[in-house]
Amino acid sequence: MCCGGSPADRDFSRRKCSEECLFCVQICANKCVHRACSYLCWQPCEVKPCKHKCTKKLRCGHSCAGLCGEMCPDLCNICDAARWKELFRNSGHSSSILQFQSCGCFLLVENVDAAIAMQQRSKEFLKCPKCLSKLTVKSCFRYAAQLKREALGVEKGKFLAAAVDLDRCSKAKANIIRWLATEVKDLKKCLNMTSPAKRGLLLLLTDAVDSIRIGMAKSNFNEVTASSWKRLLPDLSDLCAISRRIATTKFCSNPSRHLPCLRSIFTQYFGKSQNVHSAIDGQLSLLTGFMRQTIMEVPSTLIPSIACGVRVIFVKYQVSVMVREISKRATDLTKTQMNEIKMVIDKALTPAEESQQKKAVAELMRKFREIYDAFDMTHMLWAELQCITDPMLADPMLGT
Repeated sequence: MCCGGSPADRDFSRRKCSEECLFCVQICANKCVHRACSYLCWQPCEVKPCKHKCTKKLRCGHSCAGLCGEMCPDLCNICDAARWKELFRNSGHSSSILQFQSCGCFLLVENVDAAIAMQQRSKEFLKCPKCLSKLTVKSCFRYAAQLKREALGVEKGKFLAAAVDLDRCSKAKANIIRWLATEVKDLKKCLNMTSPAKRGLLLLLTDAVDSIRIGMAKSNFNEVTASSWKRLLPDLSDLCAISRRIATTKFCSNPSRHLPCLRSIFTQYFGKSQNVHSAIDGQLSLLTGFMRQTIMEVPSTLIPSIACGVRVIFVKYQVSVMVREISKRATDLTKTQMNEIKMVIDKALTPAEESQQKKAVAELMRKFREIYDAFDMTHMLWAELQCITDPMLADPMLGT
């Protein structure tokens, strides 16, 4: 949604409008030299539209008449002077224009701002003031926040619709509540075996999963909800599994200055706090906070976000284990090994479309295997998570 990238779901072309949408977890593309949205692609933008004129040149060499941060309109106020006059009449050549990518219409920014404001006051779906076609999320960045809220509102409505197959939906709901109760029980059991200093991560997750279980019992449940939860459960299962593993793992602190390459890797990915648990707890805290806000109303928004978040936590876990195991030998990586693995780690940590991120994680796992082989170490790789494996990316080392 919004970025225009390839669909993450291979069955995307066969999906119906009534089914849950697939949400992009890449960093929002709404940015320019003056401001940048830090949210994920599907989330309503946090930044206001840029007020500056575009400084780019068109193919003809003349200045763009659009706004900074928007796609440059396919219209030159000099080369296409007659067309400009026909469209904008008495407006001068210094006026800023906007071209919607969905319908291709050209409009004066001041006019379209006024029209959009009126549509919002009337609580209408935003449409092009000229051709009246409905604006899509990819129409422009200027109204991205409003258009994304519209899309989320439509998505939320799918989960409020009455269930058609009440019996099937009731059984699915009961099964999910049972599964959540089991996860809460397992997490609490792990809590009892974890030292107080390491319980923060598990407490956050246990509380979040239990809140979801309680909310689920009171929530509306239909076919779309059942479909979303079918996709969501494996990722939640992965999140609980890796959290239990991390809570019972003993991590190392920042390596000695005599091991500069390992120290550089540790500092880059875990900061100067010298505490792996704190770094991973912070990541999980963001994820659980997001779960609480959205999972009961629009669970489909979490399908890619949790999977992406778990892969990030998994990568950091593997990095910390590698640093710990090599440090035990009082040996260091070479600068070449350090630079190579940093490049692969960065790629695996970058939010991306699902199959791309899985490929990046698979590449990192292969790089870890090379490192372990070079140090004649037993492989510490752990590939039982569903969110890092893909039948299309079969690799013997990943257990697929």
